[in-house]
Amino acid sequence: MGVVFRLVPARRSGWVESVLHDFTFDKGGRNPWGPVTFDESGNLYGTAHAAAGDKFGGVVFSLKSESQGKWDYTILYNFGGAPDGAYPISALVFDKGGILYSTTEGGGNGQSCQGGCGTVFEVSP
Repeated sequence: MGVVFRLVPARRSGWVESVLHDFTFDKGGRNPWGPVTFDESGNLYGTAHAAAGDKFGGVVFSLKSESQGKWDYTILYNFGGAPDGAYPISALVFDKGGILYSTTEGGGNGQSCQGGCGTVFEVSP
């Protein structure tokens, strides 16, 4: 269902992988999509193509670093499909005020697309 991971250069050669979050459908979405974005505090933000539980439109999530290498996963927004967005597919971008922006490939009010033609969205803190 997907993971968010970190690669750190090994002392001698190669890389060491650490899984920051393992996505499972019943625990907050699945199929992470696109790159993650850091904020000024080192927290990660991203999107997953499928939503949590019985919702279908995808999620915006955050991962905040805790002690001992643990990361706290939080769903910031569940997309609901048309007329809301659905299936986020692009990187998130922060503005100077800390608002996140991106796009979805479904949802919106498009008349010629089944389920909408997509949206540009913002998520505020």
